[in-house]
Amino acid sequence: MGSVYHYCSLDTFYKVISNKCIRLSDLNKTNDYMEKRWISKILYTALKEELKECGITINLAENYWYSEGINSHLQYLEDTMNEFIYTSSPTLITCFSKKPDKLSQWRAYGDDGFGVSIGFDYDKLKQLKNINDNLFIKELIYKETKQITELRRLIRSSITHMRSIFKFDKLKKTNNFNEYFIDEFDSFCEVLIYKEIECMSCYIKNPAFIEEEEVRIIYIPGLYVEMEDNDLQNCFNEKISVGKYSLDSLKYYCRDKQLVAYSDLCFERLVPENIINEIVLGPKSKLMKEDIFYYLFSHGYNARDIIINKSNATYR
Repeated sequence: MGSVYHYCSLDTFYKVISNKCIRLSDLNKTNDYMEKRWISKILYTALKEELKECGITINLAENYWYSEGINSHLQYLEDTMNEFIYTSSPTLITCFSKKPDKLSQWRAYGDDGFGVSIGFDYDKLKQLKNINDNLFIKELIYKETKQITELRRLIRSSITHMRSIFKFDKLKKTNNFNEYFIDEFDSFCEVLIYKEIECMSCYIKNPAFIEEEEVRIIYIPGLYVEMEDNDLQNCFNEKISVGKYSLDSLKYYCRDKQLVAYSDLCFERLVPENIINEIVLGPKSKLMKEDIFYYLFSHGYNARDIIINKSNATYR
């Protein structure tokens, strides 16, 4: 896969090219209400399968008091998941498709066909991975069997983490890991959800969207109301550098009667390396190829190296 494609309106295309930036916006404010929530549909199945595989015996539905109204391990798991799913902590994304000229993409994201599809060099985008692992690029997983396999891997990682805690816990009441795991199930849930699932929930999606063949840049700033004020302020001041990329500090704008968190990813230093390598004009576009060529050239792009095509979709 040489390129991935960002479908957008002409206005957005104008800003991407002139500013040499692409915008990451809050995942919680997209038009798919199951974003981040889809993972809850497969969690119980994956958990049961992996616990059995790891030789851990636990009745998730047994009476076990955690707090008022939470009287089983399963209720605690569900409550912790709901707390995570419905939090307003922003996760920022920008989206690409593997397909340069997909009619459904033009309709949904390309200004109903009047917009543009911008081809980005996928190998160069894959350089986006910082040391904190909170900025990265992922291909979305749509097939439920693959989602469960990936989730089981994360559950196994969390169980391994619990085994490590068990090994060095000098205050433990039992030397039996299975008993310890049951007593510390709340800790396991927090490790699994806030260390593992927070990330995975951003790159699995309802199988109904499989034709989009989506790839995402994902940024998790780790913003929570409970943070110390100084740490909170750092999230709004911090600028991240990853190789030749730079990610601007967190900001907000108004859209559809909502405040939406965003951050701009600058790729200016990669323009001479042709990070943008193709432009596809939408099926309803009124632009001429020459318009795009001159506009790219005027902003310092190697316009002669960038393929400019018109959509093959017969859509009006």
